[in-house]
Amino acid sequence: MREFGDTSDRWLERLCEEQPDAPAIHSFDREPLSYIALLRQIRSSVEDLRSRGIGRGDRVAVVLPKGPSMATACLAVAAGATCVPLNPDYTESEFECFFASLGIRYLLSSEVTPVAARQAAERAALPVFTTLLPSDAATGAFTLSPPSPRPGGALPPESGSSTPSNDGPALLDDIAYVLHTSGSTSKPKIVPLTHRSLLRSAANVADSLALGARDRCLHMLPLFHVGGLVDLLLAPLSRGGEVVCTERTSSKVFFEALDRFEPTWYQGVPTMLHDVAEGARLRGRYGRPNSLRFIRSVSAALCTAVFEEVEASLATPVIEIYGMTETAGLIASNPLPPAKRKPGSVGLAAGPEISIVDGAGNPVGPDESGEVLVRGNTVMPGYEGDATEQAQSFIGSWLRTGDEGHLDAEGYLFLTGRLKEIINRGGEKISPREIDEIAMRHPAVAEAAAFALPHETLGEEVALAVVARPGRALDEKELIAYLGQRLAYFKVPRVMFARDELPRGGSGKLQRHRLAEEFGHGAALTDRPEWIAPRSELARRIAEMWERTLGVPEIGLLDNFFDLGGDSLKAATFIGELEERFDRPIQVWALFEAPTLGEFEAHLCEAETGAGTSAEAAAGHTPEGIRPGLYRAVAGYLAAWRGRRMRKGSLLVGRNTLGANTPLFWGLQAFGEFEILASHLDPNQPLYGFRSLFGSEEKSADSNREIAAYYAREIREIRPQGPYLLGGFCEAAKIAFEIARILRADGAEVALLGLQEQFVPEPYDGRVAFFFCQPGNHSPYQYYRHPERGWPKFYTGQIELFRSKDSHDDYYAERGIQAFAAQLTEAIEDAHSHRSRSPLERESELQRLPPAAYRASIEARVPRSLGRGERRTLCVEIENQSPVTWQPTESSGILLANRWIHRKGKRKVWLDGWTALPKPLAPGERIQLELAIEAPDRGWRWTLEIDLVDEGVTWFGDRGSRAALESLWLSDWLSRRQRR
Repeated sequence: MREFGDTSDRWLERLCEEQPDAPAIHSFDREPLSYIALLRQIRSSVEDLRSRGIGRGDRVAVVLPKGPSMATACLAVAAGATCVPLNPDYTESEFECFFASLGIRYLLSSEVTPVAARQAAERAALPVFTTLLPSDAATGAFTLSPPSPRPGGALPPESGSSTPSNDGPALLDDIAYVLHTSGSTSKPKIVPLTHRSLLRSAANVADSLALGARDRCLHMLPLFHVGGLVDLLLAPLSRGGEVVCTERTSSKVFFEALDRFEPTWYQGVPTMLHDVAEGARLRGRYGRPNSLRFIRSVSAALCTAVFEEVEASLATPVIEIYGMTETAGLIASNPLPPAKRKPGSVGLAAGPEISIVDGAGNPVGPDESGEVLVRGNTVMPGYEGDATEQAQSFIGSWLRTGDEGHLDAEGYLFLTGRLKEIINRGGEKISPREIDEIAMRHPAVAEAAAFALPHETLGEEVALAVVARPGRALDEKELIAYLGQRLAYFKVPRVMFARDELPRGGSGKLQRHRLAEEFGHGAALTDRPEWIAPRSELARRIAEMWERTLGVPEIGLLDNFFDLGGDSLKAATFIGELEERFDRPIQVWALFEAPTLGEFEAHLCEAETGAGTSAEAAAGHTPEGIRPGLYRAVAGYLAAWRGRRMRKGSLLVGRNTLGANTPLFWGLQAFGEFEILASHLDPNQPLYGFRSLFGSEEKSADSNREIAAYYAREIREIRPQGPYLLGGFCEAAKIAFEIARILRADGAEVALLGLQEQFVPEPYDGRVAFFFCQPGNHSPYQYYRHPERGWPKFYTGQIELFRSKDSHDDYYAERGIQAFAAQLTEAIEDAHSHRSRSPLERESELQRLPPAAYRASIEARVPRSLGRGERRTLCVEIENQSPVTWQPTESSGILLANRWIHRKGKRKVWLDGWTALPKPLAPGERIQLELAIEAPDRGWRWTLEIDLVDEGVTWFGDRGSRAALESLWLSDWLSRRQRR
């Protein structure tokens, strides 16, 4: 580590002044290395590196055997260059891969370094320097060979070296170490750590353990992991303590070191602690007092059984902690006695700040589980060499740890497993660690690891790998029955595998993914409970609906919706269909609470006879400023939306609310749309969803304005100051438009208004982004020729248009959402940068019509019957009954058009034929035009509507004209006769 500069990092120089001859590093085979000798070793090594052309920024791989030489080499190299300690047990191909991916420039090894490292360096044309291990026990000094560098410190050209980035002293924000993550669930990632973050983390460790000059640490961990470097080397040395470095790791060496050096603390991974506890029992030292004041458990979860066993066998308190390579080590730690320690917890925040967020990216309350996020001055700036990994690993300034856990009311952190290891059994999320803990309480089990196996209907099923205690036999049925008495039915493993040992990485972490890879290649598991036929008509109807939704035949009363492959989206689909059939609100959460057919049938029967509706129950007290009926209608729809609410009863639901970007407030029709949009936006993009009044009896223009005013108040509470990003889909876009006008009237900045599949013909001068699909139902391109011609009549600010290749209904389907999310992100970026990538051409000469201008009388001579697909030219007479002169189509956008309406009132052909207005038409004037029409090609009764259109804005009939309407029977007989 750096020794030069200001007082914040001159800790080694200061200690050398205070206690120059005090021992710093101990080992079994040499005299202690004092603080002054350690400082001299570091300085001489840096000078030696400089003489060979190695300076700041040059990456030096250190491959040495574990022990005092590796410890001093790591300190020395980091003081003069960037140190990359590597595991000596890697294969030649692994060394080659790491040399290339880490940008290694030099290799530091010894005469006992495995040949694989040297051969890989030779193949990579890397210069190799050899550490001559200390021969002078008094000073502990070592030198590098070859001893005679070229003049000027330059290496020969063929060595592959280049000029170092800077040959001055290292700076606090320089990279000191480059390490790998453990790779417990995926490919290891590259983590650069600065001198500053390492020193701060070391201080956090020392503070959490109250380390001082009288403490002596027993160091038995490898130095190519952050725990070996920060916890067991930098932290004790920074407080003037002593470190005992062993070259081997075993319970035998532990007890030899315990007797010879009398360490005051020890740190190990759970497997090491388990071996030490067993060693105490075998050596007759169970429960005997010793020099240790605490033992620290790191790197992996310590199950309660091992925790209790270690404390009892060594008569020493165990301190469980939580740390990561990405945070330079420590995140949380249990306090030392007599303060409260909580078995199963990794303790209180010990430096970095901790937050728990749910699957929607929102903070949760005490005892609620979610992903663990951390931030603080020890967190790395980012992973190296993987932009995608970097983007996915941060939410704002928060690092996503990938661990699942919860904080209790006192702030103690409990970890329940890796998110990637969570078993998703038909929608039930199961923590493998919980199963491990209970399995290891069985007297015949030494180690256990639950993991997921594929299941043909559930997706995943629980499996268990176990290691038996010496001399004990494991009976699968007996162990599963034991677990069945202590776990919920869906958590009990359905299959068990016996192993001699569990797969672990170099740091001792369990690698569950290797178990899944080993045992998951066989046929998928499947099982269903005994079939009991539905007895009631209600149960039979529900069973039929499940069969359609899940694609599973013969649903019985004991079948579980989620065991059969159901998930949240399928649940929402089923509940939506059920609401239509029963014509009353039913909340999605009911299916999660009553997942079997029999339970769900009982729930519906109870709800039918109970007081009130679930929508009313969900709504609770009606807030001020909104009618109770309108509030209850919206609250009922939102009851099943998952996300963060500002308070109970809020009508805005948040996802990814810790993201650093400006929040987006987006209106939608259904939770499924909200869910899929949130999942495809950047995790750094907070999203607050609100619902339109689509499908509600409360829907009206007045209700839209009322609910928009209420939404605007909630938006201001969530984000008091602009800029605001607003928008909505279809009917919700009308509400978003009203919200934007309300906020702007209050003086707030609306940076973007996004209108998806909607245009509101009201004046607006802010920035607007339109999102429209291909011509089809609900698309303006279905009922206007060129709708974009009319938009600038009302919208005078910057306009962007984004087109989709999909249909209206595909925007929030898997095939359309990715493209739309990318377009929406682009529009937001454009708004922030005040840029226009797809400007809309403006036709400023187009006349904007006031509402009174749409009054017209239209008469047409229409035949009483038409054949299917028949084409006719009709004579249409138009009278201008408004006080405004209509200009010709070229300057007004007014045209005459027709559309066909199905017998049930649903428009099937939005725009059939059209004719331009050839000249101005003053108030009271009449004109006759010819209009070519084509009858639909399906026979039935249709209504032909002929009306004037303000291009891209509205059909006159919507504003008050008397359009020509004729009910026609499209006859197959007439069509055949005309063809003859």
